[in-house]
Amino acid sequence: MYANRIAATISEHIGEQPQSLFDRYVESVDLVVFEEFSNYCAASGTIITENVFIGLLENSDEYLFTEGGDGWLPTKLDDLELELGL
Repeated sequence: MYANRIAATISEHIGEQPQSLFDRYVESVDLVVFEEFSNYCAASGTIITENVFIGLLENSDEYLFTEGGDGWLPTKLDDLELELGL
């Protein structure tokens, strides 16, 4: 939680918020990987920690993430609801 606040404070001053970067990153990949996301953030001027990354995975309102290979497989919750008939 403290790491999230630090990352948010840093990103307010030197780059985008981690959440907006995460949303764009997830939409552009098939497998979500911390190292790749960290590099993506760094290119935008935002420093990200693994704790912040895990928090973004756990608190996503749009995706369900399951472990797969060397990262996390994103599934849109809307797609999952359609598949399950909810």
